[in-house]
Amino acid sequence: MKYAALVLSLCLTSCGGGRGAGNQGTSPDPTPTPTPTPITATAADLTYCVSVMNTYRATVGRPPLAQDPKLEQIATRAAQQDYLAQSPHQHFIQTGGEGYSQGENEFGTSLSHYGSAHGALDFSIGLFWAEGPSGGHYQNIVNFTRAGCGYYRDGDTIYVAADFR
Repeated sequence: MKYAALVLSLCLTSCGGGRGAGNQGTSPDPTPTPTPTPITATAADLTYCVSVMNTYRATVGRPPLAQDPKLEQIATRAAQQDYLAQSPHQHFIQTGGEGYSQGENEFGTSLSHYGSAHGALDFSIGLFWAEGPSGGHYQNIVNFTRAGCGYYRDGDTIYVAADFR
């Protein structure tokens, strides 16, 4: 048994296994890769998101959604939390829409597929609309009167939340 412990100890030291072992002056610890600062939406992006939904609403005779700054703040927090957790609607479920939002649509995609945040919004909101009247995303766009969008962008990935009231 002592022999097995000695072999394991030598392997961890010489093979680089274990925390801090194996780098005793022979090679430096790798430098951590810096995490890029995520990019948040501009005011124009947030307005654009609601305007795309309003374009679809107009096709079924619904009045425009009012852009709601409080929903934008909630959606921005939701987009970040849900992207980092890789779990759609986690923020909404955990916070009950922060006691204000009553519905939420979310999507994440690669910006390189669409060329811009606006291209990604056009495509994704179009998919929500294409669900038709039996789809929950469609229902959120049609049945509420207020909306706010927020997004979290990390490199080539954009994660968007639209919250409704």
